[in-house]
Amino acid sequence: MEGLRVQDAQCMRDLFEERDKSKPKILKEQKRSLKLEADDQQQSTLRRDQPVLTKEEEHLERTPSEQGRNEQLVREKTELQQLVSRIKKKHSEEVEALDEEIEQLKTVAVELGFL
Repeated sequence: MEGLRVQDAQCMRDLFEERDKSKPKILKEQKRSLKLEADDQQQSTLRRDQPVLTKEEEHLERTPSEQGRNEQLVREKTELQQLVSRIKKKHSEEVEALDEEIEQLKTVAVELGFL
């Protein structure tokens, strides 16, 4: 009987020691979990507190340098579109001139009897 009590006491002591060893791990996990929950809650609160801006309000909130940069980009885009248009026009004129020259050469070739 005495042996069983000693054995039971030993088992209980082992269980308590095991629990005490794992307790810091459990506490650490709980602390980490609580921290993550708090961070999530804070993020959702921040998102909820931020006002939703319309496009016009966003435009008004931009700094002058951003607006200046946007205006510059619009000007550059317009200039590039004009340049592309001039290049296309010049290209089509050159193609037309080459077509005329080819027709003249064909006429000369026919007159000379090559064709």
